[in-house]
Amino acid sequence: MRITLHPFRAHAERLQWHQLRQHQKTGELRLYLDCPDYVSTQVETVLSSRGIHRLPIKGLQNARWTYRYSLNALPSTRERDCLELLEKVVTIRPPSGVNIAIALDYYKDPDSDPDPMQWKNTKAGELVSRAKYKKAPGALDDLTRELVSVVRRHPLLSGCDAVLSIPGHDALNESFSEQLARAVAADLGIPFERTGARRVTRPEAKAIGESDDLSNEFTVNSVVRGRPVLIVDDVLMSGRTMAAVANAARRAGAVAVCGLVGAKTLKKQARNDA
Repeated sequence: MRITLHPFRAHAERLQWHQLRQHQKTGELRLYLDCPDYVSTQVETVLSSRGIHRLPIKGLQNARWTYRYSLNALPSTRERDCLELLEKVVTIRPPSGVNIAIALDYYKDPDSDPDPMQWKNTKAGELVSRAKYKKAPGALDDLTRELVSVVRRHPLLSGCDAVLSIPGHDALNESFSEQLARAVAADLGIPFERTGARRVTRPEAKAIGESDDLSNEFTVNSVVRGRPVLIVDDVLMSGRTMAAVANAARRAGAVAVCGLVGAKTLKKQARNDA
């Protein structure tokens, strides 16, 4: 039996390319993107004040592009910086209840070795590892600084009025994820709200199965009513825990929910060839 590894497209969840140019005949501003739909929706929202309008993509000679837009005005410096940011970070398909979700990067680098068991940590994965597991001096500050930088460069994330945590499996003790969320809130100068858990102890995130019901697992203080909030976590696996916290925030009255994590895990895929 031979094990053949599936190739992994390391940049599949990013804005891979973008180009702004002027139409030769009409002079109209055109924006071209190569990205999945949950990245393009961010771009459309960020550039909404520029009269962004989606155009048909069919018939383009360059097959690289997946979206084409017309604009009424040039993007601002900050908006263009956000486009550059979206080429570097990983945009996560939003879990239930979440408007947008972003990770600094994947936890592992699938291009570092053909064997998934030998994949090396990315810079973001190493930051999380050093801060969470190795307790390296200054590592939490470094991770916090990277996350805060993403928030400040992203117009939608920077519009959030409070930071929510994701509880650890032991509600009596503050988890690393909660420490990280608290630190991000402090650096941003906005309130931190600790998410409540209905059970004192629960399975760790990696032990949660698809059949486990998390729909009423968490509670969020009603102070979030009428406010956009940001959920901060260290690592995202399936996204089910983030979704459960987001829906708790919605029940408490939050008008929008964004998610930001240090790293996103990858599934190690393999195929058995008899």
